[in-house]
Amino acid sequence: MNENLEPRTGSKSYIGGFTFNPGRGLPTFSANLKSYQRDNNIDTLSVVDSTTYDPRILDNTLSTSINLSYNLNLGTIQNNINLNYMNSGRNDLRVGSKGILQTADLVGLNLRSEWTIPLITTLTVRRNTNQIFEPANPLYRTNTYFTLGGSAAYNLFNSALNIRTGLTQIMSDQGVNSDSGMVNTSESQTKFELSTRYRFKPLTIAQYSAKSQIAFLMDVRLYNVANFNYSDKTYFIRYEMGF
Repeated sequence: MNENLEPRTGSKSYIGGFTFNPGRGLPTFSANLKSYQRDNNIDTLSVVDSTTYDPRILDNTLSTSINLSYNLNLGTIQNNINLNYMNSGRNDLRVGSKGILQTADLVGLNLRSEWTIPLITTLTVRRNTNQIFEPANPLYRTNTYFTLGGSAAYNLFNSALNIRTGLTQIMSDQGVNSDSGMVNTSESQTKFELSTRYRFKPLTIAQYSAKSQIAFLMDVRLYNVANFNYSDKTYFIRYEMGF
C-alpha cells in the first residue's frame, strides 16, 4: 500500500453579511464580508540541487462589499440610485515574505430613470483600481480604470419597435516597475452602440400562427493606445420567424 506523504493545502473561509431595510421610501443598505485563508502546513524552505526555493503557501484573502439602493421619485420620473463599493485584498502571511499579493477596489454609481413616456435612461460611473505586489517588488503593477456611460431605450407602436442607444468612455492608467523606475501608460476606449428591433404582427399560415421580428445593431469602438488610434466597427442585421 502506497501512502501519499505530500502536504495538502487546507483552506478556511468565513462569510457574513446583513441587509437593513428601514421601510418604504427609505434607502436599503447591505454589507457582506468574506475571509478565505490557505495553508499547506509547510514552514521551511527547500533546497534542490543547491537551489533554494520556497514551497510555503500561507495567504489570506479578505473581501468586503457595501451596497446602498434608493428609489427616488421626482415628479413623474421614477429613479433608482445604486451606490456600491467592493474591496478585495490577498496578503502573503509567510515569514520573511509578508506583504500584498493583490488588491482590488471598485466604486460604482448607477442611476436608472423611467419617464412618463416609454423611455428608460441609465447613467453609470465606475472607478476600479488593482494592485499586484508591493511597490518594492520588481513585478509590482497597478491598473486604474474609470468608466462613464449612458444609455437610453425608447419604445414605439405599443412596444413593437424598440430603439436603444448607448455611449461609454473607458480611460485606464497602468504603472509597472522597470530598471529606470516606474513607467506609466494611458489608454482610452470610446464605445457607441445603436440597436433597433421591430416585432411584426403575427401572421396566420394555414392553421399556424407565425411571429417574426427584425433586429439591427451598430457597434463602433474607438481606441487610443500609446498615442496610436484605431477603430473597430460592427454592423449586424437579423430576421427571425417562429411558429
